[in-house]
Amino acid sequence: MKTLRILTLAAAVLTLAACGNEEFIENNPGNEAAKPVPMTFTAGMPQTRTQLAAGNEVHWTAGDQIALWDGVAKREFTATTINGSNATFTGTATPSSTYTAFYPLSAVTGMTKKYVTFNLPAEQTAVAGTFANQLAPSLAKATGGSTDLVFNNLCALVKFTVTADMAGEGTFTLVGGNGNDVLAGPCHYEDGVISPGIERTNRVTLKGDFVAGKDYYFVVLPYQLANGFSLLYEDSTGKLYRKATDNSVTLTAGRILNLGTLALTGFEKAVVKEIYAKLGSGTATENADGTVTLSDDDLTALAAMTTLELPSGGVTSLAGLGYCTELTTLKCANNQLTELNLSGLTKLTTLWCQMNQLTTLDVSGLTQLTELWCFSNNLTALDITQLSGLNKIYCGNQNDDRILTLTLTTAQEGGVWNSWSYDSDNVRVTLDVK
Repeated sequence: MKTLRILTLAAAVLTLAACGNEEFIENNPGNEAAKPVPMTFTAGMPQTRTQLAAGNEVHWTAGDQIALWDGVAKREFTATTINGSNATFTGTATPSSTYTAFYPLSAVTGMTKKYVTFNLPAEQTAVAGTFANQLAPSLAKATGGSTDLVFNNLCALVKFTVTADMAGEGTFTLVGGNGNDVLAGPCHYEDGVISPGIERTNRVTLKGDFVAGKDYYFVVLPYQLANGFSLLYEDSTGKLYRKATDNSVTLTAGRILNLGTLALTGFEKAVVKEIYAKLGSGTATENADGTVTLSDDDLTALAAMTTLELPSGGVTSLAGLGYCTELTTLKCANNQLTELNLSGLTKLTTLWCQMNQLTTLDVSGLTQLTELWCFSNNLTALDITQLSGLNKIYCGNQNDDRILTLTLTTAQEGGVWNSWSYDSDNVRVTLDVK
């Protein structure tokens, strides 16, 4: 069986590996009437999968699933017997002389004799020492009636290690230096070539609880970043930091770009352009990644800001909001926000974040909040038990008929609750009284 290795690259510029010229082969006409039967396939390549082991070997884990094309249809196969980088997969398939397999099954959106369409998520979960499960897209072929699968990695890895000053809850974002760069999103793979779909993105985000001294990995599409890239880091209080290079970098399938050990001292403080525009006094220019690098005067001005009202429509991130520690009013309604870090804004009294795409909203530290508008989001739960001064809330009408469970105290329910506007006639809001 042919075995490949993931190679760690010491240089910032990688050599693009030659693509194979294999094609998906349709099942022989004589087998078209055959029915699927129980089958077992063996995968033994050491760098396809879920968990990186010592020496960059990749191990399978129980329950891993692959999509298998047998010339008739896409079949689902599940890993059963696991021995490190070796695994057996069981399922049913039509007997054929040629099979094509793709990992992970969950990423596949289409599969035929010629191509596979799949999605590489732009939001990934940090896992110490490896990458998250259901990532690292890989392709394998078995020919001549063989049931041995030799997988090839279709994507590249970007590795880094954090020091103590960047440990804990946080978010790292890798951004291509050009808006047209492609790092993740829907893809079409055919004849050894990956073609990105319309909903491509030039950034990949890695979120989680980072441990000092541990290695972490972005999984990214193979691509040449001719204008370099930037790395953004947002800490648990919403403060944003940035580091960038304009050197050309090539991300090669099956290879690792090692960014080395990262320390906060090597980063500049930054904020997204939408927040910076509200300073009025700021004169810095926008970076290619949509941020602005902050001077000491900018930091002072942000810290003194008491009201921030953002335009509607195009705001996707409020990274850097943690520098605005004196804010009492924040209005960011009718945008495309999927998250909102408010942990550093303890002086807020008014929050309007309605008509976004928020899935969670943590207001537990906003003890001075008196007014909250958060309707028309993707919320299913909201805890306001710490908001003893709250006297106005609009939280109903969540998107897609979601039912919001609102957790509150007995005092809130029995005191001023009946005077609040909380869509009392809307059955999609239920009360959980503590």
